Amino acid sequence: MNPSQIKNIFWDVDGVLADLAKPETSGRRRTYYANSQENMVPCGFLTFTSKTSHYGSPGPKTWEENEKNPLEKVLAEMAKFICNHYMVAQKRREGYCLT
Repeated sequence: MNPSQIKNIFWDVDGVLADLAKPETSGRRRTYYANSQENMVPCGFLTFTSKTSHYGSPGPKTWEENEKNPLEKVLAEMAKFICNHYMVAQKRREGYCLT
């Protein structure tokens, strides 16, 4: 990719799901069928994933909201990431244009 081009950031936002399946008490192992999406319910938290390409983006960055990491903190971390991403791209572009 030409360093003078600023890369885009693509975002995926997903709701975190919790497994509400009842533990098996019969002593048998759970089959893989027992761990299906049917037992999953939204727990009220979000996960944000950033990629620099729609396809095969190396090393996507993920932020997950949870009880220890509230949404305000997650959004602040994401804002820092975005600012840094475009600052680095700007410096690359300026360096490319100066040479």
